[in-house]
Amino acid sequence: MSALMYRAGELFSEIKRDRRDWVPEEFRTGNGLVYSSPATLAYNSPGAEGFGVKRAALSVPESVELIISPGCCGRNTSEISSMDGYQDRFYYLTMDEADIVSGRYLKRIPKALKRILSDRSRMSLPLPRVVMLVTTCVDALMGTDMDRIAGICERECGVAVRPAYMYALTREGVKPPMVQVGESIFSLLEKRDKDPLAVNILGSYGGLLPASLAELRDILSSAGLCRCRELSDCADFDEFMKMSEASLNIQVYPDAVGEAEEMNRRFGTGYVELQRFYGIERITSQYRALLSYLGADDHILTTYRDRVVKDIEPIKEAVSIGECINGNPAELALSLMECGYKVAEVFTALSANDAYYIARIAEMDPDVKFYFNQHPSMVDFEPDKDAGLCLGRDASWYYRDSDVRCIDSSSEAEPFGYSGLERLIRQISGDVPVKKTTRVTSVTPRSEEAIQGEGLRGYRRALTPFAPDQSGAVEVLRQIEGMMVVVLDAGGCTGNICGFDIRDWEQNPSMIFSAGLRDMDAVFGRDEELIRKIKKAAGLLDPAYIALVGTPVPSVIGTDLNGLSIQVERACGIRTISVDTNGCDYYDKGMEKAYSRILADHIGEDGLLPGLSALDYTDSEIASIRERNPKPAAFSVAGLEAAGGRVAASELMVSEEIQQKLSLAADKKRILIIGEQLYSNALRELIEKENSKARVMVADFFTMKKELKRQDDVRLGSEDDLIRLLSEYDPDLIAADPTLRELVPGYSGEWINRRHFALSGR
Repeated sequence: MSALMYRAGELFSEIKRDRRDWVPEEFRTGNGLVYSSPATLAYNSPGAEGFGVKRAALSVPESVELIISPGCCGRNTSEISSMDGYQDRFYYLTMDEADIVSGRYLKRIPKALKRILSDRSRMSLPLPRVVMLVTTCVDALMGTDMDRIAGICERECGVAVRPAYMYALTREGVKPPMVQVGESIFSLLEKRDKDPLAVNILGSYGGLLPASLAELRDILSSAGLCRCRELSDCADFDEFMKMSEASLNIQVYPDAVGEAEEMNRRFGTGYVELQRFYGIERITSQYRALLSYLGADDHILTTYRDRVVKDIEPIKEAVSIGECINGNPAELALSLMECGYKVAEVFTALSANDAYYIARIAEMDPDVKFYFNQHPSMVDFEPDKDAGLCLGRDASWYYRDSDVRCIDSSSEAEPFGYSGLERLIRQISGDVPVKKTTRVTSVTPRSEEAIQGEGLRGYRRALTPFAPDQSGAVEVLRQIEGMMVVVLDAGGCTGNICGFDIRDWEQNPSMIFSAGLRDMDAVFGRDEELIRKIKKAAGLLDPAYIALVGTPVPSVIGTDLNGLSIQVERACGIRTISVDTNGCDYYDKGMEKAYSRILADHIGEDGLLPGLSALDYTDSEIASIRERNPKPAAFSVAGLEAAGGRVAASELMVSEEIQQKLSLAADKKRILIIGEQLYSNALRELIEKENSKARVMVADFFTMKKELKRQDDVRLGSEDDLIRLLSEYDPDLIAADPTLRELVPGYSGEWINRRHFALSGR
C-alpha cells in the first residue's frame, strides 16, 4: 500500500463539481484516525510546539502561569520552562482521578496562587502582575466555570487572573484554543484615550521578523500611522496596557480574530485582516487595498516589489512543500510555481478556501501531488524521486533517508509581505540545513533559597509533571511487531507521547494514532464513529494487533475500554486489547498494565526485556544492555511481574559510566539514591560493595514495592517531601537526576548525575 494522494488535476475536477464542498472525504480533518507525523504532532496539541496555549499565555509581560491538569497535559513543559524568558514562570497543580471525580482540586487553586506569591516573595523573584490559569479538556468536559474561579483568585490574592483554555477537543470549533487565549490576554486591557497615530499588529506571539516588521511599519507610516506596537515588543506590563490606545488593529494571523474582536467590542477599535502571501501580485494587491482604506498613495510599494523580483532565480530541483511552514502550503506552492519553480508535492490539510490556489496550480501543472499529513496511509509514504528540496520539517522528515536539501522554513518570529518572500527565495538559493529540534538537557540556575511550603497537594514549582501512564503503555506496546496503537484522545495526549516522551519517535516511527476526538464525540459518546475510523485504518494497514490506550477524556466520560476493544475486534477481525490508562497515574503504572495485557493474550512475548525503556534508561545504557544479549529479566519495577519476578543483574543495569563514579561513595556515611526502585536497589548493591559501612537510602516518586523496600526507604509524594527528607537525612552523597538540584541549590555534598527522563523530561 502507498500513501493516499490526489493530483492537482483531480482536485480541480472536484472543485468544478462543487466549489463549496470539494475537499475529498479522506482529506477532511476528523474523518479518520490521526497519524503522528511531525506536522500533526505540532498541530495536535494546543500546548505542544511553537506558541501553543502555554507559551502564548505567557506573552503578557510580568505574568506567570499555573497549569491545572492531569500530569499528562503539562508533561512537555519541561522543554519550554528551560528556555530563555520562561524560567520561574511555570507552576503546576496536578490532579488525580479522585480530584476529577470530586472536584476538590478547585478549592486548591486559590491556595496555589497564594503559594506562588509566597514562594516568589521568599525567593526574591518579582511578583507577577498577572496569573494565567491554563486548564485542559478535563475542565471542558466537567463544565468548570473558570471565569468564576479566576474571579475568586483575584479577590483573594490581589492580582489579575485570567483563564487560558487548552481544550484540544474544541480545536475545530467556533473558538479554538488559540482564539480563546488571545481573548483572555487582551481582556486585561483597560479603556484609554485613542492615539490617532497608533496601530497594533496582532497575531504573531513571536512577533514579525525584523525586516518584515520594518516593511509593514514603513508602509503604515506612509499613511500616517507612525506608532506601531506588537505584543512581543512590550517590555513590561505597563507598555502592554498602552495597546488599548491604538486607533487601528492589523490582524496578521487568523487566530488573532479573538483579540481583534475583543478590542473592537470593548473599545470600538477597528481592525483590518491581512493574510500572509508569498505571491508577488497577491502581496501587492493586499497592500494596495490597505493603503486605499487608509487614504494613502501606494507608490511606496514599487521599491519593495522591484527588490524581490530581481532576486528570483528558479532552481532545477523539484520542491516538496510541507505543512510546518510560516504560511499556507497551497498558496506557497502556487507562488513558487508563478516564480518559475517546479513543485513536486504538497503536504497540507486542505480547506474549501484553498480552491483558488488548487485551480491555478492545476492549470500550470495538473500532476502536482497533494498529501494529507493526518491520513493513516502516510505510514507508507514513499519519497518522490524528482524532489531535490524540502521546505518544512514535516517534508524533510518524510525524506529523512533521501539525499535532498532541506530548509526549515518556519520560525517563531514570522515572515510577512515582500520581505517574507525575499527571505524564502534567498533560503532556497543557498544551502540552509534543517534546524534539528534538540531536547533541553541543561539545568537552569534557580534562586539560592530552597523551596518551602505547607505541602499543598499537587502543587509544583520546580519539577514539571512526570511521564504519565499513557506514555508508559505506548512505550511498551510500540515494541510489539505489527501493533497498531490508538490513543483515545483529542490529539494533545498523542502529541505529548510521540512528540515528547518517545524520544526516538522521528527516527523510529510506528503505527501510533490519535483518535482525534472532538467535543461532540465526548458529549454523545459516539463509539460507533470511533470504531469506523479504526476499521478504516486497519483495512489500510493490516496490523497484526490493535491496542486502545486510555487518556483523561475516556476516563472522565466513563468509557468502557474493555467493552470497546471487544467491539473493535468484532468489527475488524483483528485481536484487540485495551490498556486502561487515565493520564493521571505515572508511566510505570501504564507500563505494568501494558505488560499485563500483552502477556495475558500471548502477544509479542519473544524478545521482551520487561521494564527496559527510554523512560528509565538513557539511549547509551539501552544500547549497552542489548549488546550483551541478556536473558529476559526485569529492568524496572514495571516489568517485574512480566519477568516472573526475575531481576536483571546489578552490573547489567548500572552502566560502566556510573560504576566508575562509585569511588565517590567510598568514605561517605549517608548516601541517598533517588530514582526508579529496581535500578536504585541495583546501584545500592554496588555502592555497598565499595562501602559496606555506609547507610544507603533509596527514595522515589514512583512505585515502590513493599517487598523491595528497606525500612528507611521512602516513597516521595511532592517537592516538599524531598526537601524535608534532605534536611532530616543530610546525605553526604546523592545519586539522582540533576534536575533535582533545583530543589536544593544550597546542597554542598557530592552528587552523581544519572538522568531519569520519566522524572525530568530532560
